[in-house]
Amino acid sequence: MRNNIAAHPANVFKFCPRCGSNAFVFDGEKRFNCSTCGFVYYLNAATAVAVIIRLSDGRIVLTQRRFDPAAGKYDLPGGFVDMGERVEVAAVREVAEEIGITLNTDQLEFLASFPNTYEYKGVCYFTCDVAFVAHYNGTENFEANDDVQHVITVLPEAIDYDTISFDSIRNILKLYCEKYAG
Repeated sequence: MRNNIAAHPANVFKFCPRCGSNAFVFDGEKRFNCSTCGFVYYLNAATAVAVIIRLSDGRIVLTQRRFDPAAGKYDLPGGFVDMGERVEVAAVREVAEEIGITLNTDQLEFLASFPNTYEYKGVCYFTCDVAFVAHYNGTENFEANDDVQHVITVLPEAIDYDTISFDSIRNILKLYCEKYAG
């Protein structure tokens, strides 16, 4: 799992967080070991959520990212799952925070999960992005809040995948189009 990118944790984490030793070595797959104090640190995927909000006419909601990574690119409403939080609750929370609408967990239909990398402030985080579909019949008073710059609605067949933020989001949208928008 060693990556050649500079932001890979193996290229960034140089000292043991327990004892400060520089004998903190990545095993090339998923674990750091400190030969000085015996501390072991595992690289595990962070959980994130993404929600495809389907409107009654078939359009879906995309958000434009305000900040890096991928500032200006399009994304789905979503974000990281907090410690101790269920993914369904995180999806509802993130949608409310980012576009100002209220969903409930009963509206969420699991679509798929995809791995992703998320480079932030010089460190590459590995994520597992859990995707949901939510059918929404409310008013389209979407607000660009939190880390969202702009909200648009598009028909799935009109998506320009070159403008989409991350590989996982492209994969989610393509799978959605195969399953629902055909």
